[in-house]
This record gives sequence, structure tokens and C-alpha cells, in this order.
Amino acid sequence: MTSPQNNQDTSIVVLDSKMMQCRLADDIIRSQQSGLPFAVLLLVIKQGNHKFLNEGADSVASSGANTAVNLAINPAQEASQLLLDGINRRLITDSAGSYFVASLGTKIVIVLPDLQDININSTVHSIIKKLHEPFNIEQQLQYISVNIGISFYPDDANDADTLFKNAEQMVTSAINKGSNSYHYFSQSGQDLAQSKERMNKDLHRALEEEQFEIYYQPIVNMRSGTISKAEALLRWHHPLKGLLNPMEFLPVAEETGLIHDIGDWVFNDAVLQANTWKNNYNSELQIAINMSPLQFKLEHQLFETEWFNALLRVASKGLNIIIEVTESLLQEVTQNVIDKIRWLRKTGFEIAIDDFGAGYSSVASINKIKFDYIKIDRQLVSALDNKPEEIAVCEAIIAMAHKLKLKVIAEGVETESQEKILIDAGCDFAQGYFFSTPVPVAEFEQLLKHGCQQTDIL
Repeated sequence: MTSPQNNQDTSIVVLDSKMMQCRLADDIIRSQQSGLPFAVLLLVIKQGNHKFLNEGADSVASSGANTAVNLAINPAQEASQLLLDGINRRLITDSAGSYFVASLGTKIVIVLPDLQDININSTVHSIIKKLHEPFNIEQQLQYISVNIGISFYPDDANDADTLFKNAEQMVTSAINKGSNSYHYFSQSGQDLAQSKERMNKDLHRALEEEQFEIYYQPIVNMRSGTISKAEALLRWHHPLKGLLNPMEFLPVAEETGLIHDIGDWVFNDAVLQANTWKNNYNSELQIAINMSPLQFKLEHQLFETEWFNALLRVASKGLNIIIEVTESLLQEVTQNVIDKIRWLRKTGFEIAIDDFGAGYSSVASINKIKFDYIKIDRQLVSALDNKPEEIAVCEAIIAMAHKLKLKVIAEGVETESQEKILIDAGCDFAQGYFFSTPVPVAEFEQLLKHGCQQTDIL
């Protein structure tokens, strides 16, 4: 088995999965003989500020013990391989023979042997610092960032397979912390990773077995007291856990990329429902559908085709649909985001910015994207009863929105006094438990049938 490189040897050690397992098994034997622990580091590479070089990085925790994160060698396959080789050689040179570096296919593994102290932060920081420096690939400077999952023998595992899997699981935690970060294995971390893996499998099954249901919360016209819109809110009838709210499972869906399939399902179902209610109850009724910021990263053609086909199936032009985007989307208004919102508006959708007042919005961004509605964040609304300064903030938001020719929807209205304050401030629409909780289709239809008056909703 290859030993750690000396300072002059910069040749790249290439191992397959079985060889890596053998290497770790040998390290375990040496550790048992010396009584000194060692660490396994698994590196995930991100190039520039754009995309992971490795395919499937977001699902690393579920990829298995012998499968790490792959660096995609496409479309510029040769250049990518040169960059990977450059990363390996720099790590080997920096190690000065103190640790083992291997290219596991298109993956990078580091073994830190014979540790006198398991506090290896300085070594990890040195690795991150070295990789932060640019690489000269075919006369072009390439920049990368790195995330590192770390596992120790014998504290975290007593066999090679578990040791590697632990490091692999911790890569996901490191990615969630941001670029150039690392995460040590812990039992709580492993429990969390395994819980997310189970949730991911359950979500796939939920789509296949139609366990999802959309609840609808009325959005009331503040002048007439009638229901003019409804927000579509996803619920999951989990076979063991019961009825789950989105915050209990959508973060996992976003991490794994399943948010696109779930988002398409919600859109299709809500469009069909909107068309039914449009024909049966109120031609002006609109349904607001939430859209994750990650959905804006989907390839443009796929994005348009799926949603446009959903409209064609019900001969709709999108006029009775409002797309809600979170305020965090404005943190980085890219051309991709602008193009997709322009397409949505051109197709007939109206656009609302959700959770306005939570911290990211700016008037410049609102003007750039051309919204139709502003939804005041529920935290601002909830404070109206006992914080006079929040009344001034809401009044200012409403006045600004109207100056920009935008309508305002207040979220989280729970008391009659909040309703009155908002009416006096000129708010256009409101939703919240004061009017109705989110309800299934049959219950919402009862609200519509009974005249849609506020007294009927209470």
C-alpha cells in the first residue's frame, strides 16, 4: 500500500473504492498498534461562484459508503481533469509527507495519520487556504472553494466502511454552512443526516403514492370583506407522522433537489383547482402559489415547458394565478431570475413578493423585477396590537407600494384590531386566522358557497 508522499514526490495516487477501503483498513491496524488516532477528510469542490464541479453534491449523504462526491468532467472534460490534478498536486506538496492524499476516481480523500491531538483545525485551515489560491489551467486562472467532511478513528467508527461513510455524511453539513467550511462527525450529526435520508425516501414515496394535499387559505378583500384570492399551502399526509406542514419537510426537498418535482405537482394541482373555481364560483378568484428560490435555478427551457403544459391542459393563460416568491430571492437578483419572472408575467401570471419586511428587499429590486403585490411579513402584522412603531412601518410600506402601483396583502392577521389598523392604513387584502385557517378543498368551497363574507369565515 502506498505510504504518505515525501516532499519531492508529487505524483498523484489514484485509488478505486476497494483500494481505498484497504488503505483505511491498513490505517486502522497501524492506529491500533501505535495507539494514535487518525482522521479521514473528504473534500467537495466548488468552482467560482456558480456551480458544484461535482455532480450530485447535494445528495452526498445518501450516496453510500463507497461513493463520494463526483467532480463532473463535462462539458470541458479535459480542463476539469487538469484542475482536479492540480488540486491533488497542491495538496500533496502542501502535506510535505505529513498526510496522505488520494484521488478516488474523481474524488479527493485525505488521511491524517498518527495524530497526537485530534484538534486538527490548523491543518484543515491550511488546506482550505491553499485551495483558495488560484489555479493556472491552460493559461486561465481558475478559482475554487471547498467543503470538508471529517471523521476520526477510533472515536467515530471502528471499521473502514463506517469511517468513510461518516466523513461523507458530514460533507452535507459542511455544504450547508457555506463555502470553505468543514464539519466534524458527531452522533447528533449522523442522526440528523440519517433522518434527512429517511425523509428524502419518504418524500419520493409521497409523490408516487399521492400523499400530498393542498390546503387553501382565504385572502380577503379589505373593502368588501369577500374572498377574492386564496393561497395554496402544501400538506403531507405522512403514513406514520400524520399531517405535516411544509416547514417540516420542504428544507430536505430543497437540499436534495426534489423541490422541483414537488413544486411542479403543486403547480399542476393548483392550476386545475383554480380553473374549477373560476368556472363554478367566481371568475375573478385567484390562487397564489409559492415558488422556492431554487426553482428559479432550473434550466430555463424545462421551467417554461412544464408550467406552460400545465396551463395548456386547462386552456388557461395564467390570469387566475399569482406566483409568490420569497423576499430572500432579492438578495441576488440575477438575469436568470429576471428572465423567468418576465416569462411568467408574459404568460399572464401576476407576481407577489412574500414576507416583505423580513430584511432583503429594496425599492430598486422591486422596480427591477416588476411585482404586482407586496405581502407584508406576518411578524410585522403580529406586532400591530402593541407596538405603535410597527404601525408606522406598515403604513409606510402600504403608501410606498401604492405609489409604485402595487397592491398590498397583509399576512398573519389574527385580531380585529389588526384588521382595523390595516383597513385604516389602506391595505388592499389580508389573510390570517382571524378570517380562516388553511382548509381542504371541500371546506374552502363551503366558504365560497356561503357568500364569501367575513362573518361566514369566522
